[in-house]
Amino acid sequence: MSSQSQLLHRLREEIRQVETAGRATLYDQRVLSGGVAALDQLLPEGGYAPGSLVEWLAPVAGCGAELLALLLAREIAEGGVASSRGPLASAHSPSHAVAQRASAVRSAGGRVSKPREPGVIVIADPRRDFYAPAAVRLGLRPDQLILLQHPRDEELYWAIEQALRCPAVAAVYAAADLSSTTRQSFLGSNLDQRWLRRFQLAAEQGGGLGIFVRPARVAGRPTWSDLQWRVAIDSAPLPSLEAQACEANLPLRVELLRCRGQTSGGSAFLQLNLQTGEVRRRTPPTPLPCSRPLLATSPRQLSAG
Repeated sequence: MSSQSQLLHRLREEIRQVETAGRATLYDQRVLSGGVAALDQLLPEGGYAPGSLVEWLAPVAGCGAELLALLLAREIAEGGVASSRGPLASAHSPSHAVAQRASAVRSAGGRVSKPREPGVIVIADPRRDFYAPAAVRLGLRPDQLILLQHPRDEELYWAIEQALRCPAVAAVYAAADLSSTTRQSFLGSNLDQRWLRRFQLAAEQGGGLGIFVRPARVAGRPTWSDLQWRVAIDSAPLPSLEAQACEANLPLRVELLRCRGQTSGGSAFLQLNLQTGEVRRRTPPTPLPCSRPLLATSPRQLSAG
């Protein structure tokens, strides 16, 4: 390794230690599983650090980002281990599932954490369109849900901050209106970065996760989030027989855009069932050979085709 490479490696390590020192001291460097092994394996420690902000970026509503974020909140509320019920539940006993995950984390070089005590999920619902029966069908318990339905953004942001400070809150879930073209909308691209900073400090104090679904156009902008996932529907078509049998399945590509204190990058190819919430890893599509040069195509033509 050259002297320049050694210097860059040392500086990255120092930055990582500075950025994660407070959280490691408070929570004994524990990590929590998000319930989807393909995504956990992309994270440097094999899971989510307590007291983190996690952003899910999506181009449109209904592309699976909201559901993946809600499933993450459910897993964290159950203690960060495989639940004994629900679509992501293990077929083995809980103790066996914990042992399996611990072995997977060790093999990936990460730290093994103790499960967090179950907590509540606070859901920001300014549009009052959160459908609780569907959440219960996904494995969330009604007695662990708290809805924030204030119509004004400023008051709702303040309530989110207070919820993140509470140690009894395992996760705070909030989703922007991805169908809205207004940048001033809740959690939109014009969100004041000071609010994200306040959310980050509150999450570090409370130890839960802040889980936010935001428009894809905020990718690349400065942010105080610890993790940033980008979710997109894979354009590769499913085989015809599989498509007929699994009409509710979405082929997704989830990319790790940002990981505080560590090197980001990496993608996971998933299949998400919109009805049951079941998540499976799938084989990456094989790119088709191109026998002729690509022609310039407008975004309108691409969306139409």
